[in-house]
Amino acid sequence: MSLVEAQKVTYFLQLAGWDSKWEFTRGHFGPYAVNVDHFISSVEGHFMRGYGDGTGGSRAILQLLEEPLREAHEMMDDDIEFERILEVFEEIVEGFEFPYGIELLSTVHYVATREEQVADLTSVVRSVESWSRRKEQLFKPSQLKAAYNHLADTDVLRRTVAV
Repeated sequence: MSLVEAQKVTYFLQLAGWDSKWEFTRGHFGPYAVNVDHFISSVEGHFMRGYGDGTGGSRAILQLLEEPLREAHEMMDDDIEFERILEVFEEIVEGFEFPYGIELLSTVHYVATREEQVADLTSVVRSVESWSRRKEQLFKPSQLKAAYNHLADTDVLRRTVAV
């Protein structure tokens, strides 16, 4: 997965109940937490590779290492709470499990739950379009509406990611 996708996965895992306390702010590709990059850097070579010295930026492709991944699965297999968090995470991102989709979904969630002037779909569209020229050109109102409706249907618009 890309570094951008890792940022979004941590955003939604935290939303699903993972007690990670990442601090997300507006970033070029949507919600971004610098401490997620720091964490990824700290596990480089131990649990994953691809981050390197961090100069790859958003283009960095992260690969989980097989042995630590197997050990993590064994350790987490009996963790009922983490299983519940993964189920909520899967429900949140269902249908948006690709780089463009997860950026769209996280951006819509961020503006819908973090920005005071955002109260409805129209203001979400306006806020995303004002986020950056890139987002204004990338996301069509119909896509923003689909993401907003999905978040409303999964009942996560009332949840916020802790800061």
